[in-house]
Amino acid sequence: MFGAPSTITTDRGSQFESSLFNALVNLLGTKRIHTTSYHPIANGLVERFHRQLKGSLKALDDPQLWSDALPLVLLCLRTVVKEDLGLSSAELVFGTTLRLPGQFVTPSSTNADLDPSNYIHRLQRIMQNIRRDTILVSIYAGGDKHEKGVGLLLDGDMAKCMLGYWAVSERVMLVKLQGQPFNISIIVVYAPTADSTDEEIDNFYATLDQAKSQCKSDEINFIMGDLNAKVGHEQDGNTVGEHGMGERNARGDRWVNWCKAKDMTITNTWFKEHPRRIYTRNSPGDVTRNQIDYIAVNSRWKRAVTHAKTYPGADCGSDHIPVVCTLQSKLKKDLDREIKQKCREAKEKWLKTQCEEIESGLENNNHKIYQRLNEFTGRKSGCSNSGCIKAKDGTMLVEKTDILKRWTEYIGELFFDVRQAMPSFPDSEEGPKILKAEVRTAIKRLRKNKAAGPDGVAIEMIEALEEYGVEKLTEVINKIYEDGSFPEDLSKSIFIALPKKPGAVECEKHRTISLMSHVTKIILRILLMRARSRLKPEIGSEQYGFVKDSGTRNAIFVIRMITERAVEMQRKMYTCVS
Repeated sequence: MFGAPSTITTDRGSQFESSLFNALVNLLGTKRIHTTSYHPIANGLVERFHRQLKGSLKALDDPQLWSDALPLVLLCLRTVVKEDLGLSSAELVFGTTLRLPGQFVTPSSTNADLDPSNYIHRLQRIMQNIRRDTILVSIYAGGDKHEKGVGLLLDGDMAKCMLGYWAVSERVMLVKLQGQPFNISIIVVYAPTADSTDEEIDNFYATLDQAKSQCKSDEINFIMGDLNAKVGHEQDGNTVGEHGMGERNARGDRWVNWCKAKDMTITNTWFKEHPRRIYTRNSPGDVTRNQIDYIAVNSRWKRAVTHAKTYPGADCGSDHIPVVCTLQSKLKKDLDREIKQKCREAKEKWLKTQCEEIESGLENNNHKIYQRLNEFTGRKSGCSNSGCIKAKDGTMLVEKTDILKRWTEYIGELFFDVRQAMPSFPDSEEGPKILKAEVRTAIKRLRKNKAAGPDGVAIEMIEALEEYGVEKLTEVINKIYEDGSFPEDLSKSIFIALPKKPGAVECEKHRTISLMSHVTKIILRILLMRARSRLKPEIGSEQYGFVKDSGTRNAIFVIRMITERAVEMQRKMYTCVS
């Protein structure tokens, strides 16, 4: 309610020692203090509160029912007035007192409120107006110190349209959104202050040029943020309007000249507003007011901007004032309205169908139910992808074709075979034919619910053919086995890159997995089973790893048990490493 805490006290549990929690603490700029349970030296305030809480619960007539009285006891502790402060805990946190239970049962002033039918109608009306809380997605770039960073906040629907983002520097970030009929490129900036050197200004505009070069001319390009520049109130071509504020300074000249070169229009200088709707920053003590925050759009879309002004009443905890720009494109409104109506009807029908399917499967498979619920609610797991990839020379690739070329180059280098040439074998040697039982066993051992390969044939489709599929598949595999050549279609795989950490832009920081044909998996499984049957007699009993029921964890467990036993019996232990 009042922002991120300055200090947080945690124990040494695994959830608080994880990299995810540490990254969250660093992102919020919060100082972390370690403590242990019931340790007054480290966390005296909490322990004193625990003593008050336990003392109140022990005073009950039946302390065994402490859980029933816990809500009322907590309410009492939060509303009681502290003698040294003259205030309650609730007043310190919320600025007002809490409503006690007796205040909820005061008699009503009108008899109409007591009518059950009116109450039902009011309840129905309130429930219909309840909406799901808005989901916001934050994108931030600028390191851990929060000194020069930039960020962008998107709602849930807008975040789903994000094609990717690129943190060019700690002062410039590019975000691309998919739109119809035009995509949207947003560059969020934070220019150096007036105390910065000319070199820092040159570096800032160099990175801004680098981000702008990734924006196409047919896209809607926005540049927004704190430019720390004054453009003045005089019109300057198609770039600056006559409704700005103050006089232009040197930083303003640099910003305006850059906009002219990139054919950009500064939107919040073209609309006549009250002065309190123009300035974007209050100096400390509200001594002076300046306009240094701007939203610029490519001049092609200038006429689509219907309004741009500030909102000085926003409670955002900053001396900067939010700037809002409204852009509205006029593209076949009537047809658009009809399409939206059809989409709403189709969505309602789809939601009803999904709910019915989920309810009908509550008693069948819990795993599938959770999977369907995650798909239904739009939840995603794992690391997010930035949508951009770095080339070998360090330049950032945003276009899909360039990204595919880079991945093709990286995969080729990653799987390049540097081994010597394989030995040649006589063509006269023939092995035993593949049996139906081997094919049947290989199909049975393959995992289900796995993605299909390039041929689009899933393992469930092969199982559905039953004995007919086993017979035909055996013929195909024996043909491949006899010819000694693998079909080109079965030798292809689809590579999928999964980022190891959020926002990864280097190919090396991705985990590549391949989707191969299930027919190929069956052939490889048969060959592996035959090879294991030949190699198993040659493997010693002391072998751990790559052997069934004898993994490396088993070896570590055995060594640990022997070590503990040797320490217990005070005997020497010798380890031979070869």
